[in-house]
Amino acid sequence: RQYRDKLKIFPAQDGGLWVINELPLEKYLIGVVHCEISSQWPWEAVKAQAVVARTYATVQGKNRAAELYDLDSGVSDQVYGGIGKEDLQSRKAVEETKGELVLYHGRPIFAVYHSCCGGETESPEYLWLGYFPYLKGIACNFCGDSPHFLWNYPIDSEKLRRILKRANFLGSEVLGIEIAERSRSRRVFQLAVTSERGQMEISGKDFRRLLGYDFLRSTKFMVQKRDGGYLFSGLGWGHGVGLCQWGAKGMAEKGMDYRSILKYYYRDVEVRKIPRRKPGSTPVNP
Repeated sequence: RQYRDKLKIFPAQDGGLWVINELPLEKYLIGVVHCEISSQWPWEAVKAQAVVARTYATVQGKNRAAELYDLDSGVSDQVYGGIGKEDLQSRKAVEETKGELVLYHGRPIFAVYHSCCGGETESPEYLWLGYFPYLKGIACNFCGDSPHFLWNYPIDSEKLRRILKRANFLGSEVLGIEIAERSRSRRVFQLAVTSERGQMEISGKDFRRLLGYDFLRSTKFMVQKRDGGYLFSGLGWGHGVGLCQWGAKGMAEKGMDYRSILKYYYRDVEVRKIPRRKPGSTPVNP
């Protein structure tokens, strides 16, 4: 991959290396937009993505001021592909919204987003500690065209046993899985897993992390025991909090502008520029 501006390399405690790309925020964003969505989507959805990516990066930079880098280049933050993922549409979206942020009472918000909410977004208290008054679970009737709106994931009992054993859970055959508690948006908050050695409870978000985000695509699922394993059937892709990317696409197709889209998913906010004290660089760990 090719990257702009500076590469810095630091030794890591595990014997490996930190490779950090340091570049200005607006240049960084050009390499993010087309990684997170298609830059060929309706124009207002692409601009909305540029603004949320800028806002998220701004907040994470402040949160990690004492660390070597501001952002990871993968899904744990937002996907950044360097020069190879830049294109004219991404550049234009970043330039047309230059400096614009989503603000709550004048401050940049924790502008989280996800691929598809499956019809309703999630409230943040089910995932993170903190006070986020602008992040509310809301109905979303715009993401039904997403190829990720409905999904199924079958897994055999032996594979599930190995996954849980690696994470120091159980270690014997899984006999049953029950949904112990759901959130208001019907996402799984707690699971009860029964094995030959007893029963354990695990949060929906931790269970999804163990099975893999690309397999158990959201915590908005049902589970059935069948054919020597389990079948998970669910809605949406991602944690479900904040902006739904496929919902933004659907809203843009209906003629809504990017500011209206952002104000729908983030409540009581404004979208505008705030003065920057001095130009800076955004260190990214690629």
